[in-house]
Amino acid sequence: FFVFTGALQPFSVSTPMLPLFSLLRSHALPKPKPPRRRPPRPPPPPRPREQSRQPPPDPPPPVPPDDRPRSPAIN
Repeated sequence: FFVFTGALQPFSVSTPMLPLFSLLRSHALPKPKPPRRRPPRPPPPPRPREQSRQPPPDPPPPVPPDDRPRSPAIN
């Protein structure tokens, strides 16, 4: 309830405390995620070396698909 009220009250109550708590909670959530992603990264290092040639082609394809869904969403 605090998260929803924090987003609605700040405009009416204009209380900086609510938005701050919401921001702190949002940052606290992403923090636990990075540690979990770090453990899986160590094992892949040797593999990336072999796939070093594949990484370049991988990034370009994801870009077009992301732009396409965004255009209809904007319309």
